[in-house]
Amino acid sequence: MQKWYELGPFTVFDVETTGMSPVNDRIVEIAALRIDKDGAQMRYQSLVNPGCLIPAKAMQVHGITDAMVANEPGFTQVGYEFLDLAKDSILVAHNARFDL
Repeated sequence: MQKWYELGPFTVFDVETTGMSPVNDRIVEIAALRIDKDGAQMRYQSLVNPGCLIPAKAMQVHGITDAMVANEPGFTQVGYEFLDLAKDSILVAHNARFDL
């Protein structure tokens, strides 16, 4: 019987943002788990400096503060790192319309 991960590779990911709009708000964290066809796993997580203040309502949801992201890389760098991890894999997201 074939194991589910043999259908991959898969990259399961999630983002945290400055708000609820996938168009107007910015990413403050991205985390991912890549599962290759042999079952091997690679994890990735990075805070992201959004280049703006994080609203209090967003901080209440994810607990990420302006101080936590002040010295973190911007999305361009983090985005390329995530793409390297996810290359040639199937993306899996809980809320794909928003996370993509």
